[in-house]
Amino acid sequence: MSVLFSELLVPGWAEGPTAKIGLGDVTWAYDEAPVISYKDYKRTDNPSLLSEAPTTRVEVAVIPCHSADPELYFSDEQHLIAQAKALCGGCPMKAKCLAGALSRAEPCGVWGGELFDDGQVIQAKRMPGRPAKVAS
Repeated sequence: MSVLFSELLVPGWAEGPTAKIGLGDVTWAYDEAPVISYKDYKRTDNPSLLSEAPTTRVEVAVIPCHSADPELYFSDEQHLIAQAKALCGGCPMKAKCLAGALSRAEPCGVWGGELFDDGQVIQAKRMPGRPAKVAS
């Protein structure tokens, strides 16, 4: 089964027992996310009286797949697949992304720096068309 990126954007599509999820669901570290409440900030009616910074500082990890074109990770062209794998190289979520993709048997795309096809890690995609003739 192939999943189109546009399907990931449809509300309600990622619900139910057979739901698929998108890149954001895989790469956001929910267990490492800071918990912020409104109690962390001082209440004042006059914004000019705010002399202190908020007591909680939120740090967001920079994850390459969140800033890149999503179609890059689902391309059929070898140079784009290599570029997607290179972007995954230094990602702090690479191991979790790969483990999640393996557990879900992702149908296609680059996940955790590896190329998937029909739930299996493959080295390269076969290019469409007939292979070039080899002179004997």
